Amino acid sequence: MRKFKGFKLKGKIVLPTAVLVVLLLAVVIVFSITRFNNFADYMMQERIQAAANGIRDIIEEHRLLTIDVGFQVGSDPRIIAGILNEDTPELLRVASMLAEYHNFAFFSIMDRNAYALARTHQPQNYGDLIGTPALRDATLGIITPAYGQQGPFLATVRNSMPIMYNGEIIGGIVAAVSLDTDFFVDRIAEMYDAEVTAFVNGESVASTFRNPDGSRITGTQMPAHIAQIVIDQNREWFDTIDVRGEIFSAFYLPLVGSNGQVIGHLFVGLNNAAVHAEMNTLTLQVALMSVGGLAIALLVLFFLLFTFFPYYDRFISQIAFSGRSNYYVGPQ
Repeated sequence: MRKFKGFKLKGKIVLPTAVLVVLLLAVVIVFSITRFNNFADYMMQERIQAAANGIRDIIEEHRLLTIDVGFQVGSDPRIIAGILNEDTPELLRVASMLAEYHNFAFFSIMDRNAYALARTHQPQNYGDLIGTPALRDATLGIITPAYGQQGPFLATVRNSMPIMYNGEIIGGIVAAVSLDTDFFVDRIAEMYDAEVTAFVNGESVASTFRNPDGSRITGTQMPAHIAQIVIDQNREWFDTIDVRGEIFSAFYLPLVGSNGQVIGHLFVGLNNAAVHAEMNTLTLQVALMSVGGLAIALLVLFFLLFTFFPYYDRFISQIAFSGRSNYYVGPQ
């Protein structure tokens, strides 16, 4: 009967203690996983925000690059000689070579009256006024930026600069880079370890996404709900999207032309697969550690209980049968 009461007493101690340990560990697991998930979400948002800021900086860098390269090309002796001699074939030859060397979309060269002498992207088109009125100001010594479609290039950043010779303005040059080329999206992708797509009129025209055969995926349409925001409302947009079964943190940037109209969009997506894999791994590790800790805690609890309960039983028996309370209950 005494043993039965001892086991009953042990149960009253062991069961509540075990439940408390389990609940404590469950709270620790949930808290740890929740905090890590919140931190992971924060880091993913910080990464895409950094990429978004980087894209804006890259576009501005390209604008400044058109000025630097434009002045370099405009000061080339062969270009100056071509303008003075109105030698369109020579201007086309030299300018086309320099456009390829600098990886530019095109150069347009004008005389002092803003008439086109050569366009590398439209070799047969010359002798007319440069199309964008603001760019003609190069012949007045004014550096002017412009954005928008130009010939076959759907989204460009351009600058016009004067060409000087012996202290006089003898003409001008328009230098342009394209924002909707494989070269441009590849550069951003490499800098931010991201997937990048250029859209024009809601359709992808350059992308780092690839088919299984290695070809680039283009011709896809921007999702309708996103198009409504970034095209119709001309707003930047952050989102989380599913691309072929993979989750991306995404940023959409409208490209606005000189006339205020949207000329295209850039999409930047950061694949969250690595972050989610790390989250799953950490969750599993926390769970395993918690289960291991629970098992160790219960083993220690049972060890202590079954080690010291015999002394407790002896103490209770002596009190019950002798009515005395001061007893040594350790080993005899």
